[in-house]
Amino acid sequence: MRKIAIILFISTSLAFAQEKISNIDLRGLNKVLSISDKENKFEFTKSSIDQYFLNTTKNKKYTKTKLGNSDFKIFDELFVKNFIDLKYMMAPAPDTCKVSYELFMRGEQLRVCTKELNKIKKVKLLISKIKDIK
Repeated sequence: MRKIAIILFISTSLAFAQEKISNIDLRGLNKVLSISDKENKFEFTKSSIDQYFLNTTKNKKYTKTKLGNSDFKIFDELFVKNFIDLKYMMAPAPDTCKVSYELFMRGEQLRVCTKELNKIKKVKLLISKIKDIK
């Protein structure tokens, strides 16, 4: 009887000692794409009901704009193409550098350094396209 009690005690204590799991629902509002520098941030988010938003922070001023699915899809294709070119087709950034821009695409990140002039031109082109959306 004593052995059974010890076994039950150990098994229940191990069951309660499991690692805590976060219950934050990430489907609620997901960051899909973003471009940021020191002063500006352009972030595309998707709500749980497939609505797309452009969140812009410029000099600490925040604005949120709702986008149509077709507008977002056009920009998404352009962003993905340029992100892949920047990250995989061009020379990688050095490990230590002064970061000019940071890009984010569905979990992947990319840093563009101030000395990478060709990459900076492509990022500025993307930012100009974002400004055309608004």
